[in-house]
Amino acid sequence: MGTDPTPPAASQPATSEPTTSEPATSEPTTSEPATSEPATSRRSSRRREVVSVVLAVVSVIALLASLLGVWGARTALNSDVFVSRVGPLTAEPAVAESLADYLTTEVVQTLNVEGFLSENLPPQARLLARPLTEALTSFVRREVTEIIESDAFNAVWTRVISGAHELLVDAVDSNNTIVTTGDDTITVNLLPAIGAVLESLTGSSPELTGPVAGALESLANDPPVQAIAAIEQATGLTLPASFGVVVIDDGGTLGTVRTVVRITRVAVVGLVLLTFAATVGSVLAAPRRRRRAMQLLGAWAVSAAVVRQVALWLADTLASQVRDPVNQQAV
Repeated sequence: MGTDPTPPAASQPATSEPTTSEPATSEPTTSEPATSEPATSRRSSRRREVVSVVLAVVSVIALLASLLGVWGARTALNSDVFVSRVGPLTAEPAVAESLADYLTTEVVQTLNVEGFLSENLPPQARLLARPLTEALTSFVRREVTEIIESDAFNAVWTRVISGAHELLVDAVDSNNTIVTTGDDTITVNLLPAIGAVLESLTGSSPELTGPVAGALESLANDPPVQAIAAIEQATGLTLPASFGVVVIDDGGTLGTVRTVVRITRVAVVGLVLLTFAATVGSVLAAPRRRRRAMQLLGAWAVSAAVVRQVALWLADTLASQVRDPVNQQAV
């Protein structure tokens, strides 16, 4: 009533300053996921592991074959190793006994003790020919045992086994008089060993050996056919063609022996190189090289044990090739 209301101020429209909206500049983002690099690394590691395992298997197989080849080459193709391993066998009781039995049988056959006694004993005493022969056989057996233990016989035995070794090195050596081959038959000439026994008996009991002494040089140096002919000429006996000769094999495996020897000589070098290359490649390709190297060492140890068992089996197989069971023990 007394005061007039103040008229409201005219409202002016608020003029808003035009705002320039700057577009947000977003940094370019890579579209590859964060796990891409680890996944690639895992795939690469798996590939390397597969390659390493394959090379490790090749290494072990090549090692087995190369060890067998090296063992065979050293045992069969190296004369010094062969003689050093086979020569001392006469010190083994079973070998010495078998060899003594064989030599005693052949020597008594050469001396023809029973025939000599039957011809020279009085008629009333000829019934004693057989027991006297048995007694003389026992005497010869004891002499043979002592001879086998002597250094002189060891030299002869070394010559015999050296000749057997020559067969493995060169089965067709025409100058070899210790080991002969023919019609795929492999024989070992033990006539030099028989000659050594007869020579020793001649020195201690010349009346026992008699005319056999004239054939000793032939027994020591000539091939079996000539040596047997010399004994027959000196004694008047007729000896079998197998006298003093041990048949190692008559089954036609000589061609196989030749092939194996040839292949072994060529393959051993290649197998050793393959073993080395595969081993190095397996270790380098492995994600964990130390572990792979230890695994390979373990596999090599097992391979060596396997090769040893195979070598023993091969030795038994060789012995089984000898036809006479008595000679099998000596081999």
